[in-house]
Amino acid sequence: MSNNKITFVVLAYNHENYIEECLQSIEQQSIKVYELIISDDASQDKTKNKIADFIKTSAIQNINFFNNKYNKGLISSLNACLNVASGDLILLQAGDDSSHPTRAEITKMRFSETECKVLYSSYHMMDNNSNIFKTINRSMKITDPTHFIIKGAAEPPFGMAFTQDFLTDLGSIKEDLKNEDDYIGMAAVVSGGLLVIPDILYKYRIHSRSLSSWNNMKIDSKLFLKYFLNNQSVRVDNLHAWQFLIENSLLKKTGSTIAIECERLIKKKINIKLCTMNLRERSLFTRIKILTSNYNAANIQDIIILVFGIAGVLSIRWVRLMFLRAK
Repeated sequence: MSNNKITFVVLAYNHENYIEECLQSIEQQSIKVYELIISDDASQDKTKNKIADFIKTSAIQNINFFNNKYNKGLISSLNACLNVASGDLILLQAGDDSSHPTRAEITKMRFSETECKVLYSSYHMMDNNSNIFKTINRSMKITDPTHFIIKGAAEPPFGMAFTQDFLTDLGSIKEDLKNEDDYIGMAAVVSGGLLVIPDILYKYRIHSRSLSSWNNMKIDSKLFLKYFLNNQSVRVDNLHAWQFLIENSLLKKTGSTIAIECERLIKKKINIKLCTMNLRERSLFTRIKILTSNYNAANIQDIIILVFGIAGVLSIRWVRLMFLRAK
């Protein structure tokens, strides 16, 4: 596989305090960046001005800037960038995150050692001031799609990179989805596997304006509960998208028993999520019945929620907060 040309894609929205650090981390890569594609999704702050200033002085010669006049949304902005990406390897980055200087170099090397078309890395978590407070080390190769179905979500996509072949096969991402992470993760698995490497190549920022802040930060229990329950509809949408990917994959076309098992598990997982969406209206008897009939699609979190109800959700929040505080 030829993988000489590196493309970075940056998605920015109201990231004026972080976009310079983000873009500088790309410019300072240890190997040449062939192409940089930036999308600003109609930020209300000075993000677009700082991007324009960076472009004027950047050593990267091939820069494409999508300065959206109105807010198109994450998936639409990403699709626009990917439609023009011409590098052999495409590396994604949020406008408030940054890359290790050797990210492109190590990513290129790792792709030369694997048949997988999608790669994620280990990563640091950092705060508003770019102080690293936690490091996530991970190393795995995921080829079984049931792994994600039972988990209920794909592996966190930090350090995401993929080949031009994968991008061609992927096509446009469904714009009615709320995020691209789960869709690309499952597409990777059903197209040959997702490689997650131990190299720490990415810095992910946790702060109050992060899209996932409700899931991680200092909000009260009532607000967390509201967002958690509302987010179950997003999970259902993602499960339907996974079903679409599996139905159109080689697994299905070749009559693989794995495809049949995946479809069965997805239906059961949807039943669990629908129950969770309406947790306040579901009696303990109903929740236990749902759990029993869909048990082989349930993970530990599902079991805790269906057995303990609202108290189970709040206990999960507590565990997550303890995880983030741990050094």
